[in-house]
Amino acid sequence: MERKRKLYLLNALITPYQPKSEGEFAIFSVQKVNLEKFKEILESALNDDFEIVSSIRHEGTIKFLKEILPDKFHPYLVLNNQYVFFEEGDLGLIFRLNIREQKLAEKDYEEVKKLYNEGKSEFLFVSRTIAPEIVFNPMYILGKEE
Repeated sequence: MERKRKLYLLNALITPYQPKSEGEFAIFSVQKVNLEKFKEILESALNDDFEIVSSIRHEGTIKFLKEILPDKFHPYLVLNNQYVFFEEGDLGLIFRLNIREQKLAEKDYEEVKKLYNEGKSEFLFVSRTIAPEIVFNPMYILGKEE
């Protein structure tokens, strides 16, 4: 049975990978997107029957996202402190604050909204590449598969 692909909702850009064996590797692509593209990707994942998994660790972020995202996405915006490990083909949507602090403390809803309005946040799309061995194989790239 084929594994259901996942779309993770996150509030930080992390390395969501845990190798299962020596020599295993992963490649991730990260793209900055706007709010509309964020919604479009989430909508598409829902329509394509992805499993939507929240790993948002801050209540203020959840409350803010519920304000700016349509109601149909709200059931997926839940507090969850679980570790995330992408399998090939999994995706992630990230809303994060772009602030530098010694220790990034959890921000409440009002602080998150203020930072968003000041342009101190961003939306990111991350994906784990399918078949990364092709990317790391120079002979494949040169058209001379080994």
